[in-house]
Amino acid sequence: MLAMQEGALVDDEAVELYAGFRRVLSGVTSGQNVAIYHNLPHVDQYPVDAMVFIKLAGVQLREIPNFVNEFCVFLLHLKTWNQVLAPLEEEERQLPQFEFVLPVAFFCLGAPYALKGRICTAVAEISNQANQFKNANWKDTAKLSKPNFNDAKRLAESWECWPRLAEALGRLDSEGYSRQVDDFRNQFHHGLPRQLGFGVTPFVRRQIRNGHVSYAFGVKPPLDLGEVIAALEEQYAVALQCHAAFVGLVLEQHAQLMANKRINLTARR
Repeated sequence: MLAMQEGALVDDEAVELYAGFRRVLSGVTSGQNVAIYHNLPHVDQYPVDAMVFIKLAGVQLREIPNFVNEFCVFLLHLKTWNQVLAPLEEEERQLPQFEFVLPVAFFCLGAPYALKGRICTAVAEISNQANQFKNANWKDTAKLSKPNFNDAKRLAESWECWPRLAEALGRLDSEGYSRQVDDFRNQFHHGLPRQLGFGVTPFVRRQIRNGHVSYAFGVKPPLDLGEVIAALEEQYAVALQCHAAFVGLVLEQHAQLMANKRINLTARR
């Protein structure tokens, strides 16, 4: 039995659990599919009007895979903790899960939404610059204070790689994923999310039928961590596809920049 002291794990027990976590983790870290980093092909000189595109693209080609790979690492941690704690009785799992599992789970459950937003922002900002390479009359007048999918579509849909990216983004943080985890991310920030692994969640549901208002009361069982992890693994696979499609779009835009006749590729002397 795990020893507990004043509502927290005893230090020796916590250290033992973490050591077990590290032992299991060390055996499963290899062979993970991760986002591969890409750099723009090196060129000696770019025109002044391309520098914003180059800077934006360079930053996002680093930061988007950084976030995808963070998702990979924390999802692996979540799977490992679930394995380590599985032999314990429910009462024994509660404090270790609170201390070790929930912070990681909260990150992972919100990662698909966050990644989708980051990619849409990156696509909108970069495409707004890249469009000048196809259209000499392009004006930098886009409203980009809070870019979303529609902004990304409007600014990137003229590029051949956009449909592939759009299709992948449509499966990231999708309605299907939201149903699998009972709208956890939205409820976590704006409502009352389901408990994870143990405990019940009370609810009061307002209903309107035939113009009449009524209320339903009840409790929801906890989300099963194994089922949550399965849903997150599907989303991580989509995240890799989104990243690959994003890279393809940026490289297509860079290729158009390189083909633009205004660029002097013989600057080195």
